[in-house]
Amino acid sequence: MYEKLAEIVNAEAVKPEHIGSKGYSNIGMVVGGTDAQAADTLRKKYEKIWFLVPGYGSQGATAEDCLRFCKADGTGALINASRSIIYAFEKPRYKEQFDKDWKKCIEQAVIDTKVELSEAMSSRI
Repeated sequence: MYEKLAEIVNAEAVKPEHIGSKGYSNIGMVVGGTDAQAADTLRKKYEKIWFLVPGYGSQGATAEDCLRFCKADGTGALINASRSIIYAFEKPRYKEQFDKDWKKCIEQAVIDTKVELSEAMSSRI
């Protein structure tokens, strides 16, 4: 089903009026980061499409899983983390560090996410 839907989206996305100066369409796809096979299939087939990739963190996708949606140069995907950040204050690793300071928990979760994604990206390029 996702492959058929991707074909339909791509048919519109690759029209010249949707392609910007960097070669990407202004139409994208939202694709869950937990499916490695889908990542490989979609990235190879749809090079002009930006992917919004939810699933990092609380839904179980790792940085490496999500970065599979990027092209070799590191572009083409926007990795999304929501619950793993906004509910960081519930995680023992942040509770131990910051007790009830939920703002510090969230701040540290953002920093940790950035570092994890950056390290995974560095190992790919």
